[in-house]
Amino acid sequence: MASSEQTATNTKNTTVAITNDQSLKLAVAISLLRSKLLQKQKPPLSGDPPPESDVTRWKRKAKERKQQLFRLREDLKEAEDASRCDLSSQGASCKCFFYDNLGKLNSDGSDQRFNDVLRRRFLRQATLRNLLSTGKNMDFIEGIVSSLIMRLIRRMCSPSQQDGPSIDTDAQFYIQHLIRKLGSEAYIGQRSLFSVSQRISVVAETLLFMDPFDDSFPYIHRCLYIMIQLIEFLVSDYLMTWLKDEGFDNVLFEEWVISLLHARKGLGLLENRNGLYVLYMDRVMGQLAKQVCQASSLQKLNRDILDSLFG
Repeated sequence: MASSEQTATNTKNTTVAITNDQSLKLAVAISLLRSKLLQKQKPPLSGDPPPESDVTRWKRKAKERKQQLFRLREDLKEAEDASRCDLSSQGASCKCFFYDNLGKLNSDGSDQRFNDVLRRRFLRQATLRNLLSTGKNMDFIEGIVSSLIMRLIRRMCSPSQQDGPSIDTDAQFYIQHLIRKLGSEAYIGQRSLFSVSQRISVVAETLLFMDPFDDSFPYIHRCLYIMIQLIEFLVSDYLMTWLKDEGFDNVLFEEWVISLLHARKGLGLLENRNGLYVLYMDRVMGQLAKQVCQASSLQKLNRDILDSLFG
């Protein structure tokens, strides 16, 4: 009897121990689960920044790229506005680094990036003559060349309000030298001669009705001499070389001679003010006539034009 009671007691104790062990495991599991839930809901400390998700990172990059595009769009708009002003106004000043600033650097460097853009753009235009050998897109190339020459001539004849007299003189000389170097190519040189001759006629008419005591009169006076000198340089340096070039245009040469004769007539009206204009132009035309006589290919040009040149 006693043995039976002891066995029952042991069985009961074993059952209680198993039940307690399962309860302990269940309590531990519930505690772990609750701890994980609390960690997920717990806000991050102020000192530790939250980890950046992929969505947030891409949004940030997209915002930065949008700001960059906006800045580039503003730079492009400013460059286009400057280009329109240069084309529509004779007194507009070119914003190109080479001519307005003439090597002056700003201490703060705020506009260095914009000047770099303009400088690269100018160098692409200045090296355009390398594309002439391909013979492709000639209309497009002629438009760019004519636009470049026109802007250079306008800048040479348009004093900047911010520059001093010495800076203006240097600018005229630098632009003349640049056109002279670009004119070594027949395609560019012929169009430079034509544009400069037309510009001489315009400037001569301006001087005819301008007050000699006007502040801009000395600058335009120098500009007229520099343009006549530029024609002399191009003719003496390159005309005989151009004739050997396949790109030499006889029709354009005839149009230029007509334009030059018209410019000579316009300068004749200024003879009472300054006879040196006519003397200088006559010297240039005499040199041109001499070279035309030496070139057999030019003897086939329009006889009336040649007679006017030799007359």
